[in-house]
Amino acid sequence: GSGAHLQHVITGTQLIKCGEVGIKFMQERAAVTVKDCKFEKCGLGIWCSEASKLSLQGSTITGNSERRPRSEDCTGLFVGEGAQADVSDCTFTNHFKAIAIRDAGSTLTGKDCAIESCLGSGVYARGEKVNVRLRSWNFSKCGEKKVSNSTTAGVTVTCGACATLEECRFVECKTSALQSTHNATIVHNNSVFVSCAQQELAFE
Repeated sequence: GSGAHLQHVITGTQLIKCGEVGIKFMQERAAVTVKDCKFEKCGLGIWCSEASKLSLQGSTITGNSERRPRSEDCTGLFVGEGAQADVSDCTFTNHFKAIAIRDAGSTLTGKDCAIESCLGSGVYARGEKVNVRLRSWNFSKCGEKKVSNSTTAGVTVTCGACATLEECRFVECKTSALQSTHNATIVHNNSVFVSCAQQELAFE
Protein backbone atom coordinates (compact mmCIF):
# COMPACT_ATOMS: atom_id res chain seq x y z
CA GLY A 1 0.00 0.00 0.00
CA SER A 2 0.97 3.64 0.22
CA GLY A 3 1.85 3.58 3.93
CA ALA A 4 5.35 3.63 5.34
CA HIS A 5 7.18 0.33 4.99
CA LEU A 6 9.76 0.78 7.72
CA GLN A 7 9.58 2.60 11.03
CA HIS A 8 12.76 3.76 12.73
CA VAL A 9 12.96 5.56 16.07
CA ILE A 10 16.23 7.08 17.29
CA THR A 11 16.16 8.81 20.69
CA GLY A 12 18.75 10.32 23.00
CA THR A 13 21.66 9.56 20.69
CA GLN A 14 24.80 11.69 20.40
CA LEU A 15 26.81 11.90 17.19
CA ILE A 16 30.09 13.76 17.59
CA LYS A 17 32.42 14.93 14.81
CA CYS A 18 30.90 12.95 11.93
CA GLY A 19 32.99 14.25 9.04
CA GLU A 20 30.56 13.50 6.24
CA VAL A 21 27.10 12.35 7.42
CA GLY A 22 25.70 11.60 10.88
CA ILE A 23 22.52 9.72 9.87
CA LYS A 24 21.46 8.92 6.30
CA PHE A 25 17.97 7.70 5.34
CA MET A 26 17.50 6.57 1.75
CA GLN A 27 14.79 3.91 2.03
CA GLU A 28 11.71 4.65 -0.01
CA ARG A 29 8.65 5.32 2.15
CA ALA A 30 10.54 4.73 5.39
CA ALA A 31 9.27 6.69 8.41
CA VAL A 32 11.93 7.93 10.78
CA THR A 33 11.64 9.68 14.15
CA VAL A 34 14.75 11.36 15.58
CA LYS A 35 14.06 12.75 19.05
CA ASP A 36 16.17 14.40 21.76
CA CYS A 37 19.41 13.76 19.87
CA LYS A 38 22.61 15.78 19.74
CA PHE A 39 24.72 16.22 16.62
CA GLU A 40 27.99 18.00 17.29
CA LYS A 41 30.49 19.27 14.71
CA CYS A 42 29.00 17.13 11.92
CA GLY A 43 29.66 17.98 8.26
CA LEU A 44 26.07 16.90 7.50
CA GLY A 45 23.85 15.98 10.44
CA ILE A 46 20.93 14.20 8.73
CA TRP A 47 20.37 13.20 5.10
CA CYS A 48 16.82 12.29 4.14
CA SER A 49 15.86 11.29 0.59
CA GLU A 50 13.87 8.93 -1.66
CA ALA A 51 10.37 9.80 -0.41
CA SER A 52 11.13 8.94 3.21
CA LYS A 53 9.39 10.77 6.06
CA LEU A 54 11.41 12.32 8.88
CA SER A 55 10.12 13.65 12.18
CA LEU A 56 12.94 15.55 13.93
CA GLN A 57 12.10 16.70 17.45
CA GLY A 58 13.87 18.34 20.37
CA SER A 59 17.35 17.92 18.93
CA THR A 60 20.47 20.09 18.69
CA ILE A 61 22.41 20.06 15.42
CA THR A 62 25.79 21.80 15.42
CA GLY A 63 27.99 21.97 12.34
CA ASN A 64 31.66 22.57 11.70
CA SER A 65 31.08 25.96 10.08
CA GLU A 66 31.64 25.97 6.35
CA ARG A 67 32.69 22.81 4.51
CA ARG A 68 32.53 19.05 4.76
CA PRO A 69 35.79 17.23 4.01
CA ARG A 70 34.71 16.46 0.44
CA SER A 71 34.13 20.17 -0.18
CA GLU A 72 30.32 20.13 0.09
CA ASP A 73 28.56 22.79 2.15
CA CYS A 74 28.33 22.05 5.86
CA THR A 75 24.61 21.32 6.36
CA GLY A 76 22.46 20.39 9.35
CA LEU A 77 19.59 18.67 7.50
CA PHE A 78 19.31 17.74 3.81
CA VAL A 79 15.89 16.86 2.37
CA GLY A 80 15.65 15.65 -1.24
CA GLU A 81 14.03 13.38 -3.83
CA GLY A 82 10.50 13.84 -2.54
CA ALA A 83 11.27 13.31 1.15
CA GLN A 84 9.14 15.02 3.79
CA ALA A 85 10.64 16.47 6.95
CA ASP A 86 8.76 17.83 9.94
CA VAL A 87 11.07 19.64 12.36
CA SER A 88 10.03 21.01 15.76
CA ASP A 89 11.78 22.31 18.89
CA CYS A 90 15.25 21.99 17.36
CA THR A 91 18.30 24.26 17.28
CA PHE A 92 20.73 24.44 14.34
CA THR A 93 24.04 26.23 14.91
CA ASN A 94 27.26 26.89 12.97
CA HIS A 95 26.47 25.59 9.49
CA PHE A 96 26.87 26.93 6.00
CA LYS A 97 23.27 25.91 5.20
CA ALA A 98 21.33 24.80 8.26
CA ILE A 99 18.60 23.12 6.17
CA ALA A 100 18.81 22.45 2.42
CA ILE A 101 15.80 21.10 0.53
CA ARG A 102 15.49 20.31 -3.16
CA ASP A 103 13.75 18.14 -5.80
CA ALA A 104 10.06 18.02 -6.73
CA GLY A 105 7.75 16.84 -3.96
CA SER A 106 10.19 17.50 -1.12
CA THR A 107 8.64 19.32 1.84
CA LEU A 108 9.78 20.95 5.06
CA THR A 109 7.29 21.76 7.82
CA GLY A 110 7.61 22.47 11.52
CA LYS A 111 7.45 24.93 14.39
CA ASP A 112 9.45 26.45 17.24
CA CYS A 113 12.99 26.02 15.91
CA ALA A 114 16.07 28.25 16.00
CA ILE A 115 18.77 28.65 13.36
CA GLU A 116 21.82 30.52 14.61
CA SER A 117 25.21 31.56 13.23
CA CYS A 118 24.72 30.32 9.69
CA LEU A 119 27.36 31.46 7.19
CA GLY A 120 25.03 30.90 4.25
CA SER A 121 21.24 30.57 4.22
CA GLY A 122 19.39 29.23 7.26
CA VAL A 123 16.84 27.46 5.06
CA TYR A 124 17.73 26.99 1.38
CA ALA A 125 14.92 25.61 -0.83
CA ARG A 126 15.44 24.98 -4.53
CA GLY A 127 13.24 23.60 -7.28
CA GLU A 128 9.70 23.35 -8.63
CA LYS A 129 7.17 21.75 -6.25
CA VAL A 130 9.47 22.18 -3.27
CA ASN A 131 7.35 23.42 -0.39
CA VAL A 132 8.34 24.95 2.96
CA ARG A 133 5.83 25.81 5.73
CA LEU A 134 7.27 27.07 9.02
CA ARG A 135 5.73 28.59 12.14
CA SER A 136 7.51 30.42 14.97
CA TRP A 137 11.09 29.89 13.80
CA ASN A 138 13.91 32.20 14.89
CA PHE A 139 16.74 33.01 12.49
CA SER A 140 19.73 34.86 13.95
CA LYS A 141 23.03 35.80 12.34
CA CYS A 142 22.21 34.06 9.04
CA GLY A 143 23.65 35.03 5.67
CA GLU A 144 26.98 35.96 7.17
CA LYS A 145 28.89 35.23 3.98
CA LYS A 146 28.27 36.19 0.37
CA VAL A 147 28.93 33.39 -2.10
CA SER A 148 30.03 33.82 -5.70
CA ASN A 149 27.04 34.52 -7.99
CA SER A 150 24.52 34.37 -5.14
CA THR A 151 23.63 36.05 -1.91
CA THR A 152 22.54 34.29 1.25
CA ALA A 153 19.71 34.99 3.68
CA GLY A 154 17.73 33.69 6.62
CA VAL A 155 15.40 31.93 4.19
CA THR A 156 16.32 31.57 0.50
CA VAL A 157 13.93 30.08 -2.06
CA THR A 158 14.95 29.67 -5.68
CA CYS A 159 14.05 28.00 -8.98
CA GLY A 160 10.30 27.74 -8.37
CA ALA A 161 10.31 26.74 -4.69
CA CYS A 162 7.61 28.09 -2.38
CA ALA A 163 7.79 29.04 1.31
CA THR A 164 5.06 30.10 3.75
CA LEU A 165 6.30 31.55 7.03
CA GLU A 166 4.10 32.37 10.03
CA GLU A 167 5.31 34.37 13.03
CA CYS A 168 9.00 33.97 12.27
CA ARG A 169 11.70 36.23 13.71
CA PHE A 170 14.85 37.38 11.94
CA VAL A 171 17.70 38.94 13.92
CA GLU A 172 20.94 40.35 12.53
CA CYS A 173 20.72 38.68 9.12
CA LYS A 174 23.66 40.26 7.35
CA THR A 175 22.59 40.24 3.69
CA SER A 176 18.81 39.87 3.89
CA ALA A 177 16.26 38.12 6.10
CA LEU A 178 14.37 36.71 3.10
CA GLN A 179 15.40 36.08 -0.48
CA SER A 180 13.48 34.76 -3.49
CA THR A 181 14.99 34.25 -6.94
CA HIS A 182 14.10 32.58 -10.25
CA ASN A 183 10.30 32.33 -9.96
CA ALA A 184 10.30 31.29 -6.31
CA THR A 185 7.75 32.61 -3.80
CA ILE A 186 7.84 33.60 -0.14
CA VAL A 187 4.64 34.41 1.75
CA HIS A 188 5.21 35.61 5.30
CA ASN A 189 2.76 36.77 7.98
CA ASN A 190 3.47 38.49 11.30
CA SER A 191 7.23 38.44 10.78
CA VAL A 192 9.59 40.31 13.10
CA PHE A 193 12.81 41.81 11.73
CA VAL A 194 15.52 43.06 14.09
CA SER A 195 18.75 44.67 12.83
CA CYS A 196 18.68 42.92 9.44
CA ALA A 197 20.48 44.53 6.50
CA GLN A 198 17.30 44.12 4.42
CA GLN A 199 13.95 42.49 4.99
CA GLU A 200 13.53 40.95 1.57
CA LEU A 201 15.48 40.59 -1.66
CA ALA A 202 13.63 39.45 -4.77
CA PHE A 203 15.13 38.70 -8.18
CA GLU A 204 13.48 37.38 -11.29
